[in-house]
Amino acid sequence: VLVVDQFGGKGNVLNFNVGDGVKFALPNVFWTRLSSKYGNTFFVKENGIDIAITNAIEAIVQCLRSEDAYCVNVPDTGVSMKSLGL
Repeated sequence: VLVVDQFGGKGNVLNFNVGDGVKFALPNVFWTRLSSKYGNTFFVKENGIDIAITNAIEAIVQCLRSEDAYCVNVPDTGVSMKSLGL
């Protein structure tokens, strides 16, 4: 479950509640790094909450579709909505 919380305006706006089955492919450290990379205040102010959510989802999909289907580090995203001019 992806939780987006902008109301406080402090800290990370992206939080994840991950089931045990997904933790085998994407351990806790991945989710912490993902939230820190795309959910931090600076990223959201510069890129917008929509891009933060899109990039986070793209990173999850990229990891799950990778050859190993396992990630600890957040991959650099490929094509995002912002790079498409949207």
